[in-house]
Amino acid sequence: MVRKVWRDPLTMSQLPPHEAHVTITNQTTGATWRLTCPPAPPGQLVTCGVVRGQLRVADQLTVHESPPLHWQPTNLGSPFTVGSDRSDFFCTDDTTVSPARRTCLLTIDNEFHPAALLTLTKRWLDVLGLDTAGPSTTLVVSADGIDYPVACPAGQSPVRCQPLPLPSSPTTLEITEPNSPPGWTPIAGLGDLSSATCWPSCQHTVVNRARDLHVTQKLWLSSTGARPPMSATLTLSAPQGSLTINCPPPPPGQSLVDCTPSPITLIDWLDTRGPITLQEDLIPSRWQTFAGTGSWDSSTVVHQDREHPLIEGPRRVLSGGNHLTIQVSNRPSDEPSQYPVYLMVITRWLDRAPQAPRRPSRSTSPTPPANRCAR
Repeated sequence: MVRKVWRDPLTMSQLPPHEAHVTITNQTTGATWRLTCPPAPPGQLVTCGVVRGQLRVADQLTVHESPPLHWQPTNLGSPFTVGSDRSDFFCTDDTTVSPARRTCLLTIDNEFHPAALLTLTKRWLDVLGLDTAGPSTTLVVSADGIDYPVACPAGQSPVRCQPLPLPSSPTTLEITEPNSPPGWTPIAGLGDLSSATCWPSCQHTVVNRARDLHVTQKLWLSSTGARPPMSATLTLSAPQGSLTINCPPPPPGQSLVDCTPSPITLIDWLDTRGPITLQEDLIPSRWQTFAGTGSWDSSTVVHQDREHPLIEGPRRVLSGGNHLTIQVSNRPSDEPSQYPVYLMVITRWLDRAPQAPRRPSRSTSPTPPANRCAR
């Protein structure tokens, strides 16, 4: 019996366009058999046929195949010896009948090897230009006028996209991202790549960067569990304008609250790069501000060490992405200081990125998006 398995190690989805024709010759006796192996999905075993003839131990069988273009047999380089112990060719003897009957099983492997292969990688950069986690997206490769969609899964940058086998080395090649995820700006890797000279195997990287910055949260700290009797009022100033923020007292037993509006979206912070100024205009009596206010921009924000989630000291800390959690901290003035000073940025990816509002003029306040960041 002769079997066939078609393999596509690149995409696991390529189908052979037609059957393969196989010729088996017994070099010892001169007997010849011809079979046809049908196409099948990758990894699926199919039966090419059963041939009958006398086979003796040490007979040498040579196999020749005419496969579809780009589908190369991987195990036909040397003869098969009857009586050998191989995973792709072996024989068994049935001694319950007389004379004993020998049955051999041959499996032919074919792998898909395209004429040209394009491997794309996606990099997602946060607002400081450092690798971060990004959403899924689809790139479109136009090769010799034919469009091929290439899926790039969500994940930590850099992300390997689906390999793209091409029927030939392209003379014209262009890469686009028609629907870049909201809040992410392509900054490198798109456009005309017709001059690429790396074929038959070519690797290329497309880079996107977080564009907008989302700001949220307020922290009240008390070693005695004291709660402020009223809300606090803050002013956030950015290149887009100023915005008044109201931060209510925390619920009983808690210290962290979302202020209103929340989150605040700073449009195109990738281009403006700050500065951002946050001041506290009105706080309850007996409470004082001791962390989180002041001015900073991209040059004064420090990237957070992932192994040390809280950085002590008056530094601005960014852990990636585009969600900035500014913890403006207050404590009662008659309680001792026992808390570290930190500002922490958290990346949050939901099923979709937050939708950014339209850019306001410099004389107006930024408008927050309707949805809220997950906590």
